[in-house]
Amino acid sequence: MGLDQQKIIRTFRLAFTCLFLFLITWYYQVPESAWCLITIWFVMFEYSTIGGVFTKSFFRFSGTVLSAIYGMVIVYFCDNNPLVNMIALVPGLFVYSYYFMGGEKTYIGTIGAVTLTIVLLNYNDVDTAIVRVFNIILGIVGSMIMIRFFYPQYARDRVIETLGDFLEEFSLIIEDYREPSKSLTVIKEQYLVHDHLILEHITSFQRLVTEAKIETKKTPQFVVHNRKALEHIRHIFRLLSVFIFYVTTEEIRSNLKINAHLNQLLLDLRTMQRMLNGESKRGIKKPKSRNIIVKPPKTNMQFIEVMLTNMNNEMLLLEDEIKKILLSYNVYGARHYWDLESILCE
Repeated sequence: MGLDQQKIIRTFRLAFTCLFLFLITWYYQVPESAWCLITIWFVMFEYSTIGGVFTKSFFRFSGTVLSAIYGMVIVYFCDNNPLVNMIALVPGLFVYSYYFMGGEKTYIGTIGAVTLTIVLLNYNDVDTAIVRVFNIILGIVGSMIMIRFFYPQYARDRVIETLGDFLEEFSLIIEDYREPSKSLTVIKEQYLVHDHLILEHITSFQRLVTEAKIETKKTPQFVVHNRKALEHIRHIFRLLSVFIFYVTTEEIRSNLKINAHLNQLLLDLRTMQRMLNGESKRGIKKPKSRNIIVKPPKTNMQFIEVMLTNMNNEMLLLEDEIKKILLSYNVYGARHYWDLESILCE
């Protein structure tokens, strides 16, 4: 069993960040320096990409600074009166709860509410509260510097990889379906494994696209086209599920027209995989079709052909989105597509 290289890098990155900031706070004798180290773990432990760490750092910074400003205004102008501080806490918490609870920016509300409570209800020890805010900001800055310069990993790269994972799962599903030695029962059992992986990829993809926002400010269309691509992926996923579980029979699997449709779908998937890998689609061979012909009932056949045609149209739309994604992605020089222009023009 091999070690996960990315987890090793993340572990060392976290350790070095903690040690680096510990030495700085120890040398300058910064009080309440534990908050600096706590911030590092909150910001860096969950995320492995620049976009993820920067996004969470921005949320933590926003919540911390907003609460610090609001709390200090109350403390300064109201002479740090405990009763006034408690009353002032209520509207602050209401704002955080109402506007940030349950959305993408929940963390702003969480850290904002915690910071506001510390500033206003810290046994009237305002100096300690201010130092804690300073340490949090120091931890944020240190985390952002380390994720940027110590073996950085970009969310936009992971997005491209996850797109490839979707295409690979779809390819395996179709290849399993076309395998004569496998019964429909076995195919459906194997499909459930692919189904689980695809759902995991969807969750991961949505998160990575959100993280990639901050990395792709020069080409905001990167995020737009990836979200459109996910819509087509979901449509293909649903159509495959219905086709395999509720429509197909052994006779349908053996039909020449059905095999022709599946060949085209597999060809489209392989073409898109090569595009994502920076390869030209020249030289791709069509998969061999099965020659057994058994005609299913005409009404079923018409329905199935419409379903597969729709699936093929979704593949074409997905391919178009992937071309646009690669164009915006190439701006960052993350990969060198030696034949990018010919790929996108084909």
